[in-house]
Amino acid sequence: MHRAIVLASGIAVYIEFYDSILGYIESSIRSRTDRIDSWYAAEHRELVQAIIDGDAEKAARTTRCFLDTLLADYPGR
Repeated sequence: MHRAIVLASGIAVYIEFYDSILGYIESSIRSRTDRIDSWYAAEHRELVQAIIDGDAEKAARTTRCFLDTLLADYPGR
């Protein structure tokens, strides 16, 4: 689903960037599966629903919140 959303953007640079970091993303997720809880699933559902609804502002807000939460675990970001 992630790549489908990236492809739907139609932004070539974004697609190329996503493809270049996909291996890292998958590895990072696998290494953290023990820490993924309900907030992770809820944020994903909220983002997907915003996309389905065509609510770009809500999708952007949800994405920022989700990424901020994930990146908070990485010191010096």
